Amino acid sequence: MVAVLSYLALCLLPAAVTAVLIRLVSWFVGHERPAATTAPDPVPTARSLEALVATLRRLETDYAAVEASRLPARAHRLQAISLAYDDTLRECCLALEIPPPENPPLPPVERMRTEAELSLRGLTW
Repeated sequence: MVAVLSYLALCLLPAAVTAVLIRLVSWFVGHERPAATTAPDPVPTARSLEALVATLRRLETDYAAVEASRLPARAHRLQAISLAYDDTLRECCLALEIPPPENPPLPPVERMRTEAELSLRGLTW
């Protein structure tokens, strides 16, 4: 008799625990929460032109190092560096009051045009 009761308890216990958890989750989801306060939009900080040039140099070095390596997820790393490079080029354009190119990723021709325009304005890296 004890074995039968133990067996029934073991069979019904998971169902009872699941029912309690479902009720707790549904109560939590339906419960009124205080309205979240929205954080103010971050103020963009303009980096100096020297910092932007240093970033471009670092990204070019990183790209060459990753390209020559046999690291895992190499394509993803190269894509991330390329996107950061494009974003930094856009920042340089804004700093020199040049119309920035479209949003990254930049096509290779657009990237070269932007680099040439920055070079014409005296920016070297």
